[in-house]
Amino acid sequence: MPPLKKYLKLGLENWQEVDLSDTGLDENEVALLAKALETNMTVEKLDLGCNFIRTAGAARLAKMLKTNTTLRELHLRRVEIGVEGVSQLAEALEVNTGLQVLNLRDNNIGDGGAARLAEGLKNNAVVQSVRLSGNRISDLWLSRINRLMRTREERAAKMSAVEGPLSKAVEAAVLVREGG
Repeated sequence: MPPLKKYLKLGLENWQEVDLSDTGLDENEVALLAKALETNMTVEKLDLGCNFIRTAGAARLAKMLKTNTTLRELHLRRVEIGVEGVSQLAEALEVNTGLQVLNLRDNNIGDGGAARLAEGLKNNAVVQSVRLSGNRISDLWLSRINRLMRTREERAAKMSAVEGPLSKAVEAAVLVREGG
């Protein structure tokens, strides 16, 4: 039985982590998975790395992220989402209140995608880590996103001092540039 069908047949409510990396998923299969995750209350980590998700799949995942508050980690390494796909995800980040880790390594989003991602992150106080290596992003945009993440961390620390401790410390994003 193909991995996606296994998860869907057994029910996603039975899993906290779903690893479908490098299983040959395409955007149509991702659409089925995203639909199932829209109301899922158990899956906290989803790895879809090294599949053929592309822009259409990213759009479906973005739609899911607008309603799903349980998912904490989304790994989309080398899924060919490009600038338009990351734009869809960035829009979802503006309203998402659950995602803490977003791995977008090796998607060639460039500075255009980085700029759109930065816009989405400005209005999101939850994301703690964004992985962007291998995206052909200039040092300027990597620096801007890193500064944005640090500023949010500092703001959260100040609020914590006034309102009491936060439930979980906010970590600055570690943006590693690996030859891209």
